[in-house]
Amino acid sequence: NVAYYTRSMGPFLSNMHFSGLWKPLRENKEIKHIVFTSFWISNSGINISDEMSRLIKYFEKSNKQIYLMQDVPSFEKYPNVCLRWGDCSDPTPRSIYNSSNSYFIEFEALSVKFKNVFAIKIEDIFCNEFTCNLDINGEVLFSDRNHLNVDGSKYLGLNFLNKKNSTKEGMYEWISNISSY
Repeated sequence: NVAYYTRSMGPFLSNMHFSGLWKPLRENKEIKHIVFTSFWISNSGINISDEMSRLIKYFEKSNKQIYLMQDVPSFEKYPNVCLRWGDCSDPTPRSIYNSSNSYFIEFEALSVKFKNVFAIKIEDIFCNEFTCNLDINGEVLFSDRNHLNVDGSKYLGLNFLNKKNSTKEGMYEWISNISSY
């Protein structure tokens, strides 16, 4: 089962929009995995590492796996334009990842500090060393400049499930359980 909860700012304990969500999530024993995603870069002036550390500690005794997802790329091009011109690669997101990715370094540090936390690097799924792509083999993955469409969500989900760079047993156990459905 998947639930999606959209609010302004990040999913922090200090964000009042999420206050009614945390306790039921923590206490429900059927919920085993929580994926946190946000437009992290937009949370300026907030110490994301401290906020997420508090949130992780809040869930620590509930035996849940926590996944901290990096932002998806934000493109200068629109998908319909890139298809028309036949070029869906864009160097802009790569430069943004390189210049404002300090929060993800903090996510990686949190994944080392807490055994139940995994940092998921989205840029490796959509980008190479120089550019990011709105499409894969001509199949557009975004509905606009920074939102995945259904195909993009499936592509991200499959890559998330098949991610092999984690050494934590829980990730592999989760992948094998999900893959059996």
